[in-house]
Amino acid sequence: LIGTNKDEGTLFHAPIYAKAVADETEYRAALAVRFPGKVDAIVAQYPVASYPSANDALAAVTGDAFFVCPARRTARIAEGAGNATFVYSFEHALEHPFVSVFGVVHSSEIPFVFGNDNYPLGSIGTDTALVDQIQTFWTSFAIDDVVQDWPPWTDEFRTYEQFGDAGATGGQDYKGAVCDFWDAL
Repeated sequence: LIGTNKDEGTLFHAPIYAKAVADETEYRAALAVRFPGKVDAIVAQYPVASYPSANDALAAVTGDAFFVCPARRTARIAEGAGNATFVYSFEHALEHPFVSVFGVVHSSEIPFVFGNDNYPLGSIGTDTALVDQIQTFWTSFAIDDVVQDWPPWTDEFRTYEQFGDAGATGGQDYKGAVCDFWDAL
């Protein structure tokens, strides 16, 4: 069972933790630290003009490069080794978030998994139906590696479950083109 959250990178580039990049020059410099020799390709894939700010573009890079696409690679390895593999994307915002501009940050699904509303980044609030769905899926997986109504991930079909405002819904090839870019880079 492996998954990521809609806005994985935003928390790591929040002004409370790091100096925000202000423009494309700073964005490119930040990318050069982590991805030397690959900056032009990344900027072409994640142009600053496609985001509200250069810092948001950097957060998108972080989320995809260090969370979303490695999760897909891990799913591919697990499935290839013969393991039942289930992939998810958590996309439901916490109620009363610590800071709302961060979105659905890294670890936002934790209070839903454990049904614990004592979480410092926000609360489950009234969305107990999503808590029930997630707990049913996770418990089923823990008991017998099978999840009712959630097809396992395979490299051929790349199915995943999206946990969002409408509850649990199935999807296919989450951010496939983006992860193909990172795999080729």
